[in-house]
Amino acid sequence: MKVLITGVSGFIGHALAARLAKDAGIQVIGTVRDAKSRLPIGVQGVWTDFADSQWVAALPGPVDVVIHLAQSKKYREFPGGSCDMVAINIDATVALLDWAARNGVRRFVLASTGNVYRPSSVPLDEDAPCEPESMYAASKLCAELLVRQYVKLIEPCILRVFGVYGPGQIGMLIPNMIGRITAGQEITLAQGIGLYLTPLNVQDCVEMLVRVISADRYKGTTFNLCGNEIVSLGDIVRRLGVLLNREPCIRISDGAPQHLMGDNARFVKEFGHSPLVRLEEGLEQVVEEYLHA
Repeated sequence: MKVLITGVSGFIGHALAARLAKDAGIQVIGTVRDAKSRLPIGVQGVWTDFADSQWVAALPGPVDVVIHLAQSKKYREFPGGSCDMVAINIDATVALLDWAARNGVRRFVLASTGNVYRPSSVPLDEDAPCEPESMYAASKLCAELLVRQYVKLIEPCILRVFGVYGPGQIGMLIPNMIGRITAGQEITLAQGIGLYLTPLNVQDCVEMLVRVISADRYKGTTFNLCGNEIVSLGDIVRRLGVLLNREPCIRISDGAPQHLMGDNARFVKEFGHSPLVRLEEGLEQVVEEYLHA
């Protein structure tokens, strides 16, 4: 099997490529924006510039499966990053879909986000209403709609990812909390809770992606990728404080806690696999790496 991964130098992409490259029956090709990016052993790198309308010409074909993980790095910037989000999350997706259809790709897997859903105080399943509240989430939902148009040409799979974390991650929620705790910076949490979420360890995320890649066929096109445990950001911060042996500087505000919780029951039923890494174990892994960096 030949697998093409876009965004292979990203957190999830790098971990997935490393896992697949260990399988003698899988050839892994990964797109990178920086020719100097370090790739896992056994992964063939292809330099691409998504800003170039002809970037797909650099892709080697044919491949059996496309895993589209690449996304705009300006996803937090609005409105300044809007054009980049459209170019990477939407335009590049269309170009890749067209390339896949012309080159006989069997399966196209799109990494979307749990942020496409309307906020809810209960865990969100795949039938929950979609109502993005950010340009990033809106661009991802647009990409989902585009992928579905190719259903007669390619087997599509849309994965709505919730809160992936793990060793090696930078600039995201949990590493940011570690940085604030160690620096003694204030962390504001609404009602001492802040946010309810369902974190997913990167090891489990990769294993779930492998199940999607290797399955013969499956019912439906959309699945949530999230952990089993519903936890609050307040609980995470306090647990990190214990592991770091530092008392977090928490300011409790009067605002209402937010929610971004996924329900993975459909994935578990379809693929027969449930996340295995408990949050306590996963946080220990992250802190262990941080302390020995």
